[in-house]
Amino acid sequence: MIYRYLRNLLGNTKGAFVLLAFACLTIVITLVQEVRRERGLEALRDLSSPRALIIRGGKQLRIAGSEVVHGDVILLAEADRVPTDARLLLVQDLQADESLLTGESLAVRKSLLGTGGNETALIQMAARGLRVRGIAKGMAMARALPQSQ
Repeated sequence: MIYRYLRNLLGNTKGAFVLLAFACLTIVITLVQEVRRERGLEALRDLSSPRALIIRGGKQLRIAGSEVVHGDVILLAEADRVPTDARLLLVQDLQADESLLTGESLAVRKSLLGTGGNETALIQMAARGLRVRGIAKGMAMARALPQSQ
């Protein structure tokens, strides 16, 4: 049907075939680009979502930060983002970049001795994305919030 319409419009068969072939090629290229674009966007979403290294049920897992639940043991290393509030269990030269929360330009040193002589300290996670320097192990104190899109 489309071929007959194009043949009548152009006046010859060869021109109709060429035009139809280019139209089909354009459709195929557009579909391929759409699939590639969706894959690229999904990969970017995955990269922008913080990942957490946790111990759950005795097994070490790397999961999306939004899947961290109360009671998970969180393992933090250099340049990791803290997925949720955590009670520190072990620290080794830990510093947290709290500039998102406080506006301070320098990283804040964290230790097991909090202010006021507490036995534990909290890494506050009011805003996701706090980066840490050093090594730490902590217990998740709240469920992580899902990433807003």
